[in-house]
Amino acid sequence: MIPEATVDKVLKAVNIADYIGQYVQLRKTGQNLFGLCPFHEEHTPSFSVNEPKQIFHCFSCGRGGNVFKFVMDYDNATFPEAVKKVADFAGMPLDVQWVMQHRLIQRSASNSNFTRHGRSISSYFDEYGERSDCT
Repeated sequence: MIPEATVDKVLKAVNIADYIGQYVQLRKTGQNLFGLCPFHEEHTPSFSVNEPKQIFHCFSCGRGGNVFKFVMDYDNATFPEAVKKVADFAGMPLDVQWVMQHRLIQRSASNSNFTRHGRSISSYFDEYGERSDCT
């Protein structure tokens, strides 16, 4: 688990507009920055970034959050992966211990999708289907 103090440091070290600006062309309109949402097709900018609050929101699809949520949605990343990616962007070294711990948990989770006979659970259900009498 990532220490909350580490998450807070990373969050404070990065301006959300600078990070999202790598992926979305943002233009200042009033208090916010607007651009085309990277999560769906659109022709009129509905993707808003609020620098003072350090959040984003799309008025079309409803996605929103802080910089970590953007990374998680855009890169299909886990929370620890998002923290690491944002920390790398900020040039902040992270404690190797929790990064390694997260990798071990990921490996364990991916290995748990196999039965003791080495067969993936999903391939079993593909072959035999799900039983409706099992609850």
